[in-house]
Amino acid sequence: MHNKTLKTGMTILALSLAAALLQPALAAPKGLPDFNKVIHGQASVDYSIPNSVQVYGSKLNTVLLWNKFDVDKGREVTFYDANFLNLIKDKKASDIYGKIQSLGGGAVYFVNPYGINLHKGSELSGSVFGFSTAKPTKEMVQKFIKSPAFSGTNLAPPDFTFTGKGMGKVRLLGKITSENLYVDAGQIIIRDANLLQSYDVFTGATDPDYQPSKNDLLIQPDKVKLQSSVNRIDVGFESEPNNYHLLTSPDELNYTIYGDPEHKTLVSHAGEKALSDADDFNKFAEAGGASENYWLTNNVELELTESLTGDEAFTGSLDGAGNRIKYTLNADGSSQNIGLFSSIENGTVKNLLINDSTINFTPAAGGSGPEAFLNAGALAGTIKNSKLTNIESAGFTLTLTDDGTLTQTVSAGALAGIIDGGSLANVTAGFAGSNAQTLSALNESGHHIGAVAGQSSGSVTASGVNAGLNSAEFLSAIAQDDAALELADNFKAAFEAADTDNQGLYAAAADRSSGHLKLFMQPFFVENFEYTYDGSSHNYSDLNRVTVEGVETDLVQDAEGNYLEDDDGNLVKEETPTETVIFELEDFFDFDNKEAKDAGTYQYELTNNNGFDGFYLVQPEQVTRPDGETPVYQGQY
Repeated sequence: MHNKTLKTGMTILALSLAAALLQPALAAPKGLPDFNKVIHGQASVDYSIPNSVQVYGSKLNTVLLWNKFDVDKGREVTFYDANFLNLIKDKKASDIYGKIQSLGGGAVYFVNPYGINLHKGSELSGSVFGFSTAKPTKEMVQKFIKSPAFSGTNLAPPDFTFTGKGMGKVRLLGKITSENLYVDAGQIIIRDANLLQSYDVFTGATDPDYQPSKNDLLIQPDKVKLQSSVNRIDVGFESEPNNYHLLTSPDELNYTIYGDPEHKTLVSHAGEKALSDADDFNKFAEAGGASENYWLTNNVELELTESLTGDEAFTGSLDGAGNRIKYTLNADGSSQNIGLFSSIENGTVKNLLINDSTINFTPAAGGSGPEAFLNAGALAGTIKNSKLTNIESAGFTLTLTDDGTLTQTVSAGALAGIIDGGSLANVTAGFAGSNAQTLSALNESGHHIGAVAGQSSGSVTASGVNAGLNSAEFLSAIAQDDAALELADNFKAAFEAADTDNQGLYAAAADRSSGHLKLFMQPFFVENFEYTYDGSSHNYSDLNRVTVEGVETDLVQDAEGNYLEDDDGNLVKEETPTETVIFELEDFFDFDNKEAKDAGTYQYELTNNNGFDGFYLVQPEQVTRPDGETPVYQGQY
């Protein structure tokens, strides 16, 4: 053996790998993934370049463990020269706003049971990407490790495990350039199918009139492989500015969808404009979009000075696609109708969760004076002849002046102030408890405050599970029910009165005291474990603990710190078998804190109508505000 000398780039890489293996991991800079350890193979994780992290491999199938994997806007992560399986040990979804690229032709896979969000504006480029929100298992890791290693003679992607038990959502809202794309998740959301583009695009640069075909520009359909455990894959086709618009309908998609050869799980948003961030909501208002069709791609938080369409009625459609809007509206008395929309007329709203939203009302000073009536609701002040399906409005707060200046007659509900005609299907609504107590007193002085609506009139039909959620605060579902809807004033009564098909859409508590549409929740698959919630706390830290075997590789040094080579010039390696815990319930979910914004306690049992074998999270998924980003709408109209 002899001392190593620095002669080639390969040598420098080998030394950097050794340094990474011999030194403790450094704290991740703000806005970049936080590295934990190498589970198998060799890797160097380098944070030395500002706003970026470089991950170097050594031609092996490398398994990495990360404490979190978020990439803020203006940050970048680059993987080099290996296949990587990235296991993310976090208590929230991974949020990617910046760039991820893979150089050298290797595959890069990510596993985070809580979810993976590639937000609007994010960019990924590389030969192969895979995203899984299934529980990581020993079998999954060993399958990846034992796949043929990446090399110049083997370009085949390593095995990606499709489980059919994805839990968190995967949102593909940015641009992905790749040759192979794999997703195993709960719900899958693709903002624009035209943004799934080929990594090896023929640009036609020599021909100024060249227009690319689908085969030129897009990932080949048979190379896009998807599986949704909840049987819902939402796909939009509204192309971004300056992007080619080659796909316009789901009939043109030939993706491989495991368990669904007929593509019945695809939910098309063709003809609908995507709402993903503050810029989209600004365009919504500026373009006068009250009559357009929209869909929501992710959870959003809004700060409003007036309703989205001003005083104009919304006459279009909005599909929440299982996502959540949380907003704060500071309103004066210049408008008679206030809410997310001032009013909805002959419109359609479906699959939308409005959670913990607030309207702060202060009477207008000066000007033309306040309106005589105030209609307020989380969705709209007045809803007329509209179709509402699969909507929950929970924890709504309406604050009214308490200084004696309130001169309006108020009609308010956690859904709408007034419902005049139309239809309701699976609509539940309720104020925050303390706010409901305050508002209920107004019913004694000529106002109309109901958990769902202040007033109903006209011909309104109701089907499924429809209920007000403030019976404890003595609020009926509708304060003045001229439409004779007679909605239940608690979830249990509404659930038990519904047909089996509609009941199957909900995850309900064992005593039926509460429940949520499964569309707004995430399945959690627990194997070899049966549990019925009994109202008490339990310690589940030992359940479903998953360990994997790996090999920790160190480079051998002499007494002077020089790296040693064998007679053939290869670095001498010392390999030590390891065992690493990659998953246990307490890592991902807090079972003791019922107020935690994660799983809390699993009080919602599964009815198995759709074939699941797990539980549902008590809390809906989080809204994340990454550093350097403000995904909060602050429009002024």
